Amino acid sequence: MGVEQRANSRLLSALLLIFFPVGIFITTIPYLFGEQLVLSNDLDFIIIIGSSIFWIIAYSINRSGYFKAAIAFSITIAMLIIFTEVILDSDLEDLAYLLLPLLIISAFFHSNMF
Repeated sequence: MGVEQRANSRLLSALLLIFFPVGIFITTIPYLFGEQLVLSNDLDFIIIIGSSIFWIIAYSINRSGYFKAAIAFSITIAMLIIFTEVILDSDLEDLAYLLLPLLIISAFFHSNMF
């Protein structure tokens, strides 16, 4: 692995480690202010907890040295999570969140890298 690819691999590891706790924190904010936690009714919480397995897999793939596979897996999982959210909530406005993985890719990773 080259120097630039190692730096991007570390960046991906950091992003994966940051996004997971931030996602859980954001989905639990209403419960910190007194709402009753009913797991069967909260789709956001179920999706975040369910997808955490895939984020852990992406992190382990990246740490194993397969950066390109990890970034492809991470992008695919991020988009599938967003599509799942749109399908379960029936809210088409959430499709705008599909831009987030694309913006992260374009901001941190060069197209000639792949």
